[in-house]
Amino acid sequence: MKSFRRLLLTLLCALPIPGYSWADQGHTAMWEVAQSLLTPQARQRVDAALAGDKLDMTAVWLDRVRDVGKNEGPLVGDAEAADFIKAFPLHFTWHYVNMPLDVKSYQDATGFTTRDDIVQQINLCIAVLEGKSTQLDARTALRVLVHLVGDIHQPMHCASGFYDVTDPRHPVLRTDPESCLPLKKEKLEDRGANQLFFGPEKYDQMHALWDFELVKQLVGIRNLAKLLQDALPKIDTTTPGDHHTWAEHWAGESVALAKAAYVG
Repeated sequence: MKSFRRLLLTLLCALPIPGYSWADQGHTAMWEVAQSLLTPQARQRVDAALAGDKLDMTAVWLDRVRDVGKNEGPLVGDAEAADFIKAFPLHFTWHYVNMPLDVKSYQDATGFTTRDDIVQQINLCIAVLEGKSTQLDARTALRVLVHLVGDIHQPMHCASGFYDVTDPRHPVLRTDPESCLPLKKEKLEDRGANQLFFGPEKYDQMHALWDFELVKQLVGIRNLAKLLQDALPKIDTTTPGDHHTWAEHWAGESVALAKAAYVG
């Protein structure tokens, strides 16, 4: 269990580089870098837990499970994926938390956080790897943790625009939690910029810009992994406080970055 704890701390300390977006290529590159930082003992435990998972599948498994709901992807018909979906029907909500842009912290986002949001699921994975929960097996917890630590550093996975449409011709972006709560109840939000478009094409939306288009500017998984590896010594990737609170801290950081993106 100590080596799992070491793995956990390595993943959570070393991977996040705020402001990067994570398409499949980004998630895979992140996982490649994480593996290079593991101690031999931790690597042995990781390999045992993942039971032969391919590099590219570990990092994106949670996304591929989501694809099964659309009858798409390599996990259609996969028994393990089917069991996971049955056990966790709200797994698609694990990837995000839609907080107003002026929220100061995750703790202050009452009414916008849920038991199935990204912060809670990162904490669940930590509990599993520390032997404090059996809701997931270690293999699934590692897959989910690797993926969500990437997702939580994509600003649009932690924030959403809420809109006052009193005048439908001129929607007004609201950012303070008090004003946003009734708008949330009326579903007057852009769902983490998934419904915020800047052009006529299908992927001319701000969420896709961060998830896919920015990553495409960096050619190849290997090049992206090298960029991340080279960046680690040059920036402070530490997170203050106890690691059980880090997911909340990261969510707060991402909201601040999202606000800057909305403002332009």
